[in-house]
This record gives sequence, C-alpha cells and structure tokens, in this order.
Amino acid sequence: MVFGTKENKFLVPYRIFRGIDAGDAGVDIPIPKTVDFFDQKKTFGDKLKCGAYLGFVGGASFALNDIAYHTHLTEAKARLLRFTYFTAPTVMAGVGYVAALELAKKYTETYQSAYCFAALIPAGIDASWRRDIRRFPKVFGFLAAAGFCYATLVDENAALNFWASDNPNLPAGQVYRKHHFLDWPHKEHIGPKLDFDFVTVKDPGPTYAKWEK
Repeated sequence: MVFGTKENKFLVPYRIFRGIDAGDAGVDIPIPKTVDFFDQKKTFGDKLKCGAYLGFVGGASFALNDIAYHTHLTEAKARLLRFTYFTAPTVMAGVGYVAALELAKKYTETYQSAYCFAALIPAGIDASWRRDIRRFPKVFGFLAAAGFCYATLVDENAALNFWASDNPNLPAGQVYRKHHFLDWPHKEHIGPKLDFDFVTVKDPGPTYAKWEK
C-alpha cells in the first residue's frame, strides 16, 4: 500500500512448512529499505540538475497553460517573454531548494529539519517574484509540511511506489490477479466483501505438517 509500511503488519502471513532441510533460508526475501529521492543521485551536480529539471517542467507547464488559455498571446516575442517570466523563477527555486537541502543534511540531525530549512529558498523566491510578502508563509508552510511528511515516510521505511509493490515476498503477476467481478462465485454472497479480516489471522486449513511428529 502506498504511504504505508512495506511489512505486512496487519494480516500476519501463515508460514508454510517446507521441510526440515529447507528451513528458513531463502523463504523470506529481504525488503529493500526506502531511500531518499535525492540520495539516489550519485553526485551533487546530478542533484542540482534534477532540481533544475523539476523546476523547468513545473514552470513550463504553468507558462504554456497561461499562454494558451489565459493571456492568448499570438506574437512570438511576447510568448517567449511570458514563458521566461514563469520558468526562470521556478528553475532558480528548484536549484536553490536542492542546494539548501543538501547543505542542511550535513549540519542537521534529521532529514525533517533539512526539508523544512530548504523550504525557505523557494518561499523567498515566490514572495519576491509575486512582490507579496504574504506569499512567504503560505509557500513555506506547504513545502515544509510536504518535506517533513516525506522525510518521515522515508524514515519509517514506507512504500512510496505507486505502480508496484516494494515487497518482493508478495505474489505479483497475472496469475495472482483477481479476474472475477466482486470475487463471485467464490463468495457466499454477491457483492463486496463485508467482513473485515485485516487484523485477524486467516485459518490456513489442514496441512500434512500437523501429523508429522
């Protein structure tokens, strides 16, 4: 589950008896630890390039939307100036955010503090660009809260992958997908599952291991 723990803490999996010779070796695959997004970059230059790219993509999106749907500019020079008006501050904010973040990581004890400190740079750029000091606490509060939550999720080893599970022990693929509408006819009733069994342990049923003693 996205933003949840990678370990299955609610529904305890039943350990199947695989024989005395097999033991526990190779049964459970170690779950990879969640790593900060910017820590995955090798060099400081790569991190700055990533911040500049994200800032450019965000500014270009706002600029194209403004030119196409709000200002309706037709002259090429006016479009270029309007595009630069949006992309220049966002690129500066992206690069400054990453630089402040990496600097704060070296002098702070937690990543939460580093992300909160890094939010000062884009908040200051936005307030200067808008020429409104009231924008500073709004942008700073949003970015600091988002960075604090992200750093907390990384520390808690939470799953941050939207497309696939980060737990290699969970079955995946076409074989394990549910191809029946509302799980019918494998349920006693037609409709969604009404019983909540995510806290209790399911009955594994009879196994031959019970009589091998």
